[in-house]
Amino acid sequence: MLINSVISDNLQMTIIRHPLIVNSEILLSDVIALINEAPVNCDDLPIKDTNSLTSSNKNIDNITSQATSCVLVIENSQLQGIITQRDLIKLTAQGKNLGGISVAEVMTKELITLKLTDFKDIFTALNLLRKHQICHLPIIGEQGELIGLVTPASLLAVSIQQARLYNYAQVKLAERQRIEAELRLERNFISAILNLADALVIVVDFQGRIVRFNHTCEQATGYTFDEVKGKFVWDILLLPEITECIKGIFKNLPKREFPQRYETCLVTKDSDRRLISWSNKVLLNKDNQLEYIVCTGIDITESRKAQEELQQTRNFLQSMINNLPVAVFVKDAKPETFGRFKLWNHTCENIFGITAEQAIGKTDYEFFPKEQADFFCQKDLETIAIGVPQDIPEEPIDSYSFGRKILHTTKIPLYDKDQQPEYLLCISEDITEYKRAEKNLQQAKEQLQTVLDAVPGFVSWVNSDGYYLGVNRHLAESFNLTTNAFVGQELGFMENSPQFTEFMRKFLASQDVADSSVIDAQINGKICNYLLVAQKYQYNTAAVAVGIDITKRKQAEIALQSLIESTASTTGRDFFPALVEHISSTLDVPHTLVTELIDGQVHTLGFWSDGQLQSNISYNPKSTPCEILLNQGFYYCPSGIQQLFPTAERWVAMQAESFMGVILSDDFGQPIGSLCIVDKKPIPDQHKFEGILKVFAARASAELQRQRAQEALQQLNQDLEIRVKQRTLDLQKSEAELRAIFNQAAVGIKLETLDGHFLKVNQNLCEILGYSQEEVLKKNFKDITHPEDIQAHLNSLQQLIAGKVETFSIEKRYLHKNGDVIWVNLTVSLIRDGVGKPIYAIGVVKDIRERKQAEENIFKALEKEKELNELKSRFISMTSHEFRTPLAVIASSAGILNTFSHKLDEQKKQKHLQCIQTYVQHTTQLLDDILLINKAEAGKLAFEPTCIKLINFCHSLVEEIQLSSPNHILTFCPHNLGNSSTDDSFMACIDKKILRQILSNLLSNSVKYSLQGSNIQIDLLLQEQSAVFLIQDEGIGIFPEEQQKLFEPFYRASNVGNTPGTGLGLAIVKKCIDLHRGRITLASQVGVGTTFRVELPLIISHVLN
Repeated sequence: MLINSVISDNLQMTIIRHPLIVNSEILLSDVIALINEAPVNCDDLPIKDTNSLTSSNKNIDNITSQATSCVLVIENSQLQGIITQRDLIKLTAQGKNLGGISVAEVMTKELITLKLTDFKDIFTALNLLRKHQICHLPIIGEQGELIGLVTPASLLAVSIQQARLYNYAQVKLAERQRIEAELRLERNFISAILNLADALVIVVDFQGRIVRFNHTCEQATGYTFDEVKGKFVWDILLLPEITECIKGIFKNLPKREFPQRYETCLVTKDSDRRLISWSNKVLLNKDNQLEYIVCTGIDITESRKAQEELQQTRNFLQSMINNLPVAVFVKDAKPETFGRFKLWNHTCENIFGITAEQAIGKTDYEFFPKEQADFFCQKDLETIAIGVPQDIPEEPIDSYSFGRKILHTTKIPLYDKDQQPEYLLCISEDITEYKRAEKNLQQAKEQLQTVLDAVPGFVSWVNSDGYYLGVNRHLAESFNLTTNAFVGQELGFMENSPQFTEFMRKFLASQDVADSSVIDAQINGKICNYLLVAQKYQYNTAAVAVGIDITKRKQAEIALQSLIESTASTTGRDFFPALVEHISSTLDVPHTLVTELIDGQVHTLGFWSDGQLQSNISYNPKSTPCEILLNQGFYYCPSGIQQLFPTAERWVAMQAESFMGVILSDDFGQPIGSLCIVDKKPIPDQHKFEGILKVFAARASAELQRQRAQEALQQLNQDLEIRVKQRTLDLQKSEAELRAIFNQAAVGIKLETLDGHFLKVNQNLCEILGYSQEEVLKKNFKDITHPEDIQAHLNSLQQLIAGKVETFSIEKRYLHKNGDVIWVNLTVSLIRDGVGKPIYAIGVVKDIRERKQAEENIFKALEKEKELNELKSRFISMTSHEFRTPLAVIASSAGILNTFSHKLDEQKKQKHLQCIQTYVQHTTQLLDDILLINKAEAGKLAFEPTCIKLINFCHSLVEEIQLSSPNHILTFCPHNLGNSSTDDSFMACIDKKILRQILSNLLSNSVKYSLQGSNIQIDLLLQEQSAVFLIQDEGIGIFPEEQQKLFEPFYRASNVGNTPGTGLGLAIVKKCIDLHRGRITLASQVGVGTTFRVELPLIISHVLN
């Protein structure tokens, strides 16, 4: 079952969840940059955290290389096309200029995809990859949305994991067989020990009658000892087809020995069959005559199923390996047969021209020239010696059938249970064509790089009217501006380069498509000479201009190229010394350091000083430039570094004058080290040195993370070995150690009488309950059980004692000593005496408080998600209805005016125009409501109270509503409940806009949901510190169960019928009242009417005229 589970999980592991994605408008040049800059990591590959599979999953290094060798084109969440590195190579080989071509022009649109629901097994993806000769297979969902990407390398990861799983299963099976052998040695234990044994123990006399039958046999067969005692073993437990054979053995016992080991099927009381491996011991009497036979049996039903599943897995692996698009072969790693081929898949036949029948059992020396075979053998021995997978990027071979080829080979050592090398797994990919194409692409890249390096500098885009459309960062930073500061500005707005302005204006006014000139430009107070190249595009409506500094560019180019070439081929611990040496040489600085940050201390990985490599050092970064560097990510001190850090003795010793450093960061942006240069003179060119340091800081970060990951993997392997050894020792512990385990178990264990009094408890249970052992032993289980759970426990216990169940497991609540409620999972079984009478109950208690809390959190999250979905549905329903109707009316009236304008008189035209205007206002109001509720939700709704004549304001608003609602009677009555007067001079400090929103929405609702001719009463109650508005209508009313939801956005009562509305009005009212620190309540009766009460705090100013 373990194997099937892993195979199912591995289908998900083959999917790379985050491939490179672009839209169809992006240029190919940007795609190339995206592919080159894509980080190589395996974060998309879920790793199954098991003791046996962790190391194999983390040894897969090459999966994302194929994921980043292609880019998927997405529009509106739908997959439109794909473009791969192979496509880019072809375009480059055809001599096409990739700079101005968009992805949509060259992408592959006829895609081969696989739905996630159709991804039943690995062969589905393999067959599609082989059938269509592709290396990238997009995985999509039911709606066509992109799920991820499958490549041959990601499928290969499963193959490697299955090989590890096979070895893991073999070790586990061997361990199980060893345990079974140990159990069979317990055959002479006394009766009490016999009944506690896990093995089936049956003692029969020389005639075949059962005389002993342990508890394990009772549990396995369903028979009690009383039911089988004195009966022939073949009449009770054996199949009819083997009965005669067993009878014959017992009849001839004096003539021949009883078989010591055999396997047979045992028939239970329920007619189930269990496969048992028997080990028999003959006991002789004092006359040396056979008297008893002790049969010790181990139930191997599950292990036999596991063996069959292993065989199926082995067949599956063989089939999958044969269908992989890469060559997979296995060599023998044992010294006496080293190098002999044990496995050879079909792809090997295609690459090497050698069939599996020819290869199996042979060595490299029988197929390849001796020099080449020696090379293969040397790499095999190196892999076995270092004990970790070895990657050979290029491995040339000479095939008899296909000539010379270049392979990319990975060699992985496989070990037996004693950690001795047993096999060597080799995986080879034919990269001959790829290397040829790579060489051509490299030549094309070098040519393109030469052209680009020849024209570095400022780049700007302008339209035909002479206004900037954009500039590059280099140009903006040179003038201490941002790139956005140029957009929309006219040429010459900075007045520092009149020659550039004059040239561009003449060029834009001319008919020329391209032009160039050498100009002078003032940059930061310095006159620089630039080569200016201009090119028109977009049908001559815009132009791009490139300004190249032709004085220092070549020198920087040569220095950077030298530095890249000197460090590109170096990895491992030699990388950092080589890096600091070449940076010092290239940048002409005396001191270069690359460091690693460990527990707040800085440790150098490479330290170059005064022309030689120094010993690595460690120091505290506090009060040194590194402290600022680690906090800011970059630090540059042009001069006076010793004066800034007078206590940093090391910088004084280096005679430091200037400093520049860049941090090394991990994939999460956290600092893990730094790359610094120190000069005895001021650093001349900040931007040049900063760019170079950042490039190589990224390279150093990747190398440092790779080394850390490798060290962590080695430590993990060591930890796993220690844990396996410890597990083996634990299995060999005696009964005394089992007693210690009882007290130290990770779960609570209790032994109690049948009436619930505790006899023995372990320490973990005491910790769960908060009592000491002495305190617990004085209690009954009812004393610590929640009152509501006692009866359920008693019911289950009664069923257990009555023999209706063998054991029961319930979830119940215990009471902690401090009164807290503790959720636990309790499993209880009985301990019986010699005659089968239950005497004690033993229980296992597991603390499940965290799981219960997690379930509660999940339930709350589901409820929240349900509310959000309901809100979304109401919003979509409202907007689709409220926008469709006015837009349809507007479209209809506009169509009539457009088509029949000449036939309509002026009155009808005005009618249609009025209709359009009305529905435009309606739609605008709807959008305003949505924007207003959005502002309120985001906390951006302004609150600007001013002094207004409150009564006059209310009179005007009521009259305004009355004019728009002539069929209703609106009555406004102000009342004074304090010392203030109710004349028109009453002033209140209140937000006029918010008050209008509140009253207009409430009055509009009263009008909307009331019959024509009905009354609407508006009362204003003026108090000392607040104003209370009562809006009472004779409308349809609101059901009590719906009143709490009225103030939710987009919610409408169920009895509104066909009355139009958005469900936003009362939500806006509630937000406005909350903003004004007020409150709103309502009283409503269906069919009678509704009264809203709004209370707003105010500052009263009584002005006397």
